[in-house]
Amino acid sequence: MKILYFLLLLYLGFCFEYILHFNYYDTRISLLSKLPPQAQATIIVEHDPSQMEAVSDFLLIISNEELDSSTLPDLKGIYLQKKINRKTLASQSQGKSRRLEEVLPIKYLWDQNKKGKGVKLGILDSGINSADLSKILIEGCINFTNDLDCEDSTGHGTFMASLISSTQDGCLGIAPESTLYILKVFEDSEESYTSWFLEAFNYAIQHDIKILSLSTGGIDFSDTPFVVKIKELVENGITIISAAGNDGPGFGTLSNPGDQPEVIGVGGLDESGEKVADFSSRGPTLWEMRGGMGRFKPDIVTYASNIRGYVGGKCSSSSGTSVATPIVAGSLALIYNETYSPGLIKQALIHSAEKLPKFSIFEQGAGKLDILNAEEYFQKPKNISSFPPNFSNNDEYFYPYNLQGLHADGSALILNFTIFHPNESSAALSLYSIEKSSYSLEINIEIANFSAYTASVGVFVFLNHYHADSLHATINLQSDDFNLSIPLNFKTSLVPEKEFRVLWDLSHNLKYPENGIVIRDEEEDNYLFDWRGDHPFTNHLQLYDYIVSLGYTVDFLYTDFSCVKSNLYSTYLIIDPELPFTDYEIKKIRYDVDISGISLIIFADWGDHKSLSNQLKKANLTSGIPGSNIFTINELLSPYFMEFGASRSYSGDGFYTSKHFSFMQGSEITRFPADGYLISQSFIDPKTSKSREMGVIGLIDFDVSRIAIVGDSSCLNPDLSNYDCLWLMEELLEFTAQGNSVVDNWFKLPYDYDIHIEEDDYVTWVYPAPISEERVRNLKSLGIEEEKVVNHETEWHEMTQKKLRTWSPFRPDADNIDLVKVVQFIVSGILILLLGVLYFSRKKPVQHPLRRLKPISVASV
Repeated sequence: MKILYFLLLLYLGFCFEYILHFNYYDTRISLLSKLPPQAQATIIVEHDPSQMEAVSDFLLIISNEELDSSTLPDLKGIYLQKKINRKTLASQSQGKSRRLEEVLPIKYLWDQNKKGKGVKLGILDSGINSADLSKILIEGCINFTNDLDCEDSTGHGTFMASLISSTQDGCLGIAPESTLYILKVFEDSEESYTSWFLEAFNYAIQHDIKILSLSTGGIDFSDTPFVVKIKELVENGITIISAAGNDGPGFGTLSNPGDQPEVIGVGGLDESGEKVADFSSRGPTLWEMRGGMGRFKPDIVTYASNIRGYVGGKCSSSSGTSVATPIVAGSLALIYNETYSPGLIKQALIHSAEKLPKFSIFEQGAGKLDILNAEEYFQKPKNISSFPPNFSNNDEYFYPYNLQGLHADGSALILNFTIFHPNESSAALSLYSIEKSSYSLEINIEIANFSAYTASVGVFVFLNHYHADSLHATINLQSDDFNLSIPLNFKTSLVPEKEFRVLWDLSHNLKYPENGIVIRDEEEDNYLFDWRGDHPFTNHLQLYDYIVSLGYTVDFLYTDFSCVKSNLYSTYLIIDPELPFTDYEIKKIRYDVDISGISLIIFADWGDHKSLSNQLKKANLTSGIPGSNIFTINELLSPYFMEFGASRSYSGDGFYTSKHFSFMQGSEITRFPADGYLISQSFIDPKTSKSREMGVIGLIDFDVSRIAIVGDSSCLNPDLSNYDCLWLMEELLEFTAQGNSVVDNWFKLPYDYDIHIEEDDYVTWVYPAPISEERVRNLKSLGIEEEKVVNHETEWHEMTQKKLRTWSPFRPDADNIDLVKVVQFIVSGILILLLGVLYFSRKKPVQHPLRRLKPISVASV
């Protein structure tokens, strides 16, 4: 009865599934017995009784109470059981298929009797078709799902297995003599759970599997027990090879766990084998994106398009980074030696790869897999090494770092190097010295010691004074008896003029998963969550590239606006902020606008509660963060009589001066001051289901400074919008930074015509956060004019009408009618008509018909 009761509560949402992750391995019955009696009374163990004698390091339980890890002994943590947001990463191919021996030098290795004999490999996937086992050699298939057997209804797992061990002529596998285990972690419905992966990972450890191939991936790297277990596998000598993902060609689209530093992340090549495939996901990694630039990934690329394998009783072809992953795993099996550590293997594959021309490190990693060169690398003397082994912002390989040179007083150039140890899973790493070609270079280092054969070095580079020549530096590292030098080369640029210098705010952008359930536009992407972070190195890379190409220098704001030197910049660029501005930040930005002459460009997005509720309902979630913090933007802009609507969102394709732009679930401008420029579009109002005019772009010149606001940011990403608006950013910068007029006068509001749309009541979900006392003390110590900022009061806009009017203009872009001129024309016409009527209706002298006088003539006189 207790089990039925808990299952009913679980179904109703009154209790949850938890993973109790222990610090040690024991039988499950022993793990359960170590829990305090009061804890045992409040939980139900979900494992089948037959599994309770199995050795494990976790228990899957149901509880209707919130568990406190501090009251439970020897736990790494307590985690919610998650439905795995991962997917298999392959697709059916079109075009001519190719056999593996045609594209890889495996025949050369086969002739040396290198066929992977005795090497234990594991594939975590959707199972395998029993009907195909006559042609695919496996050691066994273990089912960790709720399905009754290991059958593969999708064919995905079967195809991946065939790439390693198929014996079918025409689609031979790479390592037919390897010992291949199939670990089924996806049901026929293609669903999976964290606990199923943990079971499979533990099986790999207990059965001494040496290479794991994961042709799956997802955007959630916050599933702690999964991530921790990956590291544990590597620490136990297991090399993990995982697909980079199929969400290319955009940057910042890598899947987990291929994005983890201890995992070999594999991207895919197109049919030529010389170009990175469009579908292949790109770096950088998103773990370090907030406050940084991410890590260099993927690690390598290999063939992934129209590759022939065996499934359903015949040879067929498939494409995707799923295909690339077992190709690397099988190739490694041909040259594998049990003395090789996961660290040494990763070194060999990365440092032996063939670099492809015209592709960035974030697209190809170290380059194309070269298994023969990797075999030779194993014979070289061992040492710690880094990826990348060097850096230069004057090299297209490091795009987009090469877009700008170092300049004085600029934001930090941030690099993340991954360091590999050939022998030790855990070891200390220290900085020995930094050699610099000039004292104008300032370099700060952050080091994380080796764990799972990998360490990391964060490098923060500043230029204190202008330097005409290129600069270089060398970072020297030590670990035990090993030494490593990482050369750095930098191009420099002149100190940019203020009117060509922009500060891009990155400090108020939140992203999934580390900041919670951040929801993106419903129409924008295959993923519900905002996972790429609105960053210039990810979904806004094309925007960043475009702004730089216009001649502007872009600095990035990683902290908040409190300590910004406003005298350096013409414009603050704020795009789709989710994190609220602090009270002090709001005062500081207003001070910079009013006193320092800083201009603002603000792109909002949707932020209404109704859209949030609808999208959470679709995802079966109860809470989340909407696309943009409309309320913090409105708070900032309120003295200037500007406001975005927060009661509903709007969508459509806009049109302005013969150019289109997408407006994908954005916010209406509901307040805008007289004498400004307001561009409207006709969109469907979800409340009335009728089309109406609404303001979407607003610009105003205050003489000292200028402000431009836009109701949606989706069009800044050309990859995901029907019509991009990079051209609009160019015009807005021309307006704010250069002070040039870019809008036709027919969009200008009259001097006495404030725009105001009364809104329905809406839910305010977040408020400005007060700045801490410690931060205020720090500001004072830095010499910031903190007192002036705090005491500054922006002059509030005085409304021109006692009763504000709702805007209902003509469509200037459709019929070129200026509202003011139309009124003037009509008034003028009426006046002319009145004058005409008065003229023709004036009184004339009346003459009697019998008294008409004849004209006087000379003769009559």
